[in-house]
Amino acid sequence: ADRIIKGHARWQKQREAVGLIAPAVGLGIATGEMIVGNIGTSERMDYTVLGHNVNLGARLCGKAGAGEIITVRETHNAARSAVADWTGDPIPHFHFEPRGMIELKNIFKPVEIVAVTAD
Repeated sequence: ADRIIKGHARWQKQREAVGLIAPAVGLGIATGEMIVGNIGTSERMDYTVLGHNVNLGARLCGKAGAGEIITVRETHNAARSAVADWTGDPIPHFHFEPRGMIELKNIFKPVEIVAVTAD
């Protein structure tokens, strides 16, 4: 996500330098169980991803401001745990700022969001 945001910022500068529109982007990250694969019938088949966590990620993207990366507390905790188990150290080069609880469309209970920034 950090590489996407930084790459997008470079692209924005290139477009703005020649007078072109450069829309902003923000990212939302959610992890968990999802259904992934070819879904449909023999007449129409699509490769897709379905599930609550897919919807949660999409809603987070909609709430993220320009150049912002946000996630939910559960994803933040899972990432910290995975890296700590692997290296024994906290997640390097990233900073996490709790942003409180928010309500999201079609997500049935409020979620705690965390902003992610990198050095």
